[in-house]
Amino acid sequence: MAEEAWTRHAIISFDGGGIRGYGSLLILQALMEKVGIEERRIDSAIKSSFAPCMYKPTKIGFSTPYTKGVESFEASIVTETNSNGLSNDSLFLPCHYFDYGAGTSTGGLISIMLFCLRMTVHDCINEYKILGNKIFGHPRPCSLRGILWPKYSSESLKRVINEASGRHNNTGYRLNYEVEEQLSQCIVVAYPDSNAPGETPYLFRTYEPPHCSQDDIDDLYEKFRSDPRHHPSMIPLHKVARATAAAPAFFRPVRILPAHRGIPLPAMRFKDGGFGCNNPSEEAYHDVLRNHGGLSKNIGPFVSIGTGLKQLRLFSDKKGNFRDVWANVMAALKRPTLTTLAHNSMSYLANFDRKPRFHYYRFDGGEALGKIAMDEWKTYKTKRSSHEKKQPGAKTLEDIQRAVETYLQGKDVQETLNDCAEKLVERRRLRTVDPSRWERYATTSYYLCKEGTCDRARFNTSLDFRNHSESSHGFEAGDTLDEKLEECRKYWWLYPG
Repeated sequence: MAEEAWTRHAIISFDGGGIRGYGSLLILQALMEKVGIEERRIDSAIKSSFAPCMYKPTKIGFSTPYTKGVESFEASIVTETNSNGLSNDSLFLPCHYFDYGAGTSTGGLISIMLFCLRMTVHDCINEYKILGNKIFGHPRPCSLRGILWPKYSSESLKRVINEASGRHNNTGYRLNYEVEEQLSQCIVVAYPDSNAPGETPYLFRTYEPPHCSQDDIDDLYEKFRSDPRHHPSMIPLHKVARATAAAPAFFRPVRILPAHRGIPLPAMRFKDGGFGCNNPSEEAYHDVLRNHGGLSKNIGPFVSIGTGLKQLRLFSDKKGNFRDVWANVMAALKRPTLTTLAHNSMSYLANFDRKPRFHYYRFDGGEALGKIAMDEWKTYKTKRSSHEKKQPGAKTLEDIQRAVETYLQGKDVQETLNDCAEKLVERRRLRTVDPSRWERYATTSYYLCKEGTCDRARFNTSLDFRNHSESSHGFEAGDTLDEKLEECRKYWWLYPG
């Protein structure tokens, strides 16, 4: 059972939906609240989803001058972040319960925050509010926009992503779109900005893609994907964020320049993944399936979170590029249908041939959430200290919150949340049976050996490092080896203090 918990890969998927993604996060918040309750029902002493490891490792102080990269981590003391008084949405992290987080459009931004930046749901909600205000709260003045101008500034989105990265990373200089192996991974869906018929979504992965045949390599986008210079570690995080969120009505399509075997290729333009794939569940499912043997028994649980049931309202503003007007209008009209089709397809796959293959949960958000426009950002005035102050976006955020609260009150929704939480907690607890493997997965730790001729040889788990120290350097189990473990432990990701 413990090994099966590692071979079955849990996935969470987020639909696109503009500011309604805030509602998706509120649904996830409710799920993590249930997770925390279930964790403490089983073990009242548990502090967080890091357990039995320290909560949110952070570094304090420097014994040598600060430099970027691994050396900066080595020069500091790593300690546990204070968790006293925190709520469940801060203590139990999605990246500890799901191996893959997938998203499209603003759902892609959520996946980046939760799985690349390893945020808590509480922090992600706060960042989403900031994003809403800086993007939807500051459209370009109509006098400066025309048929060729998008409604929002791409530079604003870039700044928002970079600022969020800096706030949630101890080094303060993040980042490229990468996640190390043996950790939760991220899938962001974008759409190639071309007129080619039958164009398919493009997946930005933080992991190596499944093997491609030579026929695949002949495709331009496969060349782009296979170029080592466009490995995830080489692509700036903000470019991936812009690629998935670049709805032509909102932002300019982003250009990313590829090359294949040293031969330059035309720049790739990407636009909002939601225009061809608003619910990325199927794309995520099939990609993870290929990455793990092609067997459905290696999947689950699978959670899909939507942004409402109501058909999307088209924008009254003119589109960002005249040649895209008709294509984008038709794509927008299709989005609700494609979202439903993806859900129906996932339900079928989860119970293929009338046999349960994996646990699949869909939380669509309900009709009230779907009635809110994607780029709505309404404010009302409140009197404080005898003068009026505007609360940016307060009305829209409260409308979303009320809509989600109503949705969550449904008996079926509550039962589904409870069942999902039980499955996720059971799986996490089974994984902790292997403490060495869990430490790596939960805290991003690894070990660098400095003994003898294997100067700085790397080991991802404490067990591998122990075995190496005993067999190669004659260390025996006990205080000396334990001290060596502490001395040689490093972290790929550390939280701000």
